[in-house]
Amino acid sequence: VRLLMRDVIANGELDARREATTNGPFMEQITKRLGAIIGHDPSELRMPLNSCVALVGRYSVSSDNELMRVTGAPTAEEAIKATEENLQQTVRTLLRLPSN
Repeated sequence: VRLLMRDVIANGELDARREATTNGPFMEQITKRLGAIIGHDPSELRMPLNSCVALVGRYSVSSDNELMRVTGAPTAEEAIKATEENLQQTVRTLLRLPSN
């Protein structure tokens, strides 16, 4: 994830080769499959799913200390759990899915 983030930071986008071989095909498949499962047009899912991937990527490169600051949790384990719960709810919201 850190290597992918470096491309975006350095160039403002993924390298064209990486986009063509990884991100592009992934987004194509996931929007089709998820769209079929949840009953949404795949074209409506591309931006929300890109947002989900960006959020997961950002938090996955965070240190335990940063997650503890952001969540206010007293331990790294609790901060990770709080981050995971927040990401799950955010994904549900972005994809217009019901909450648990």
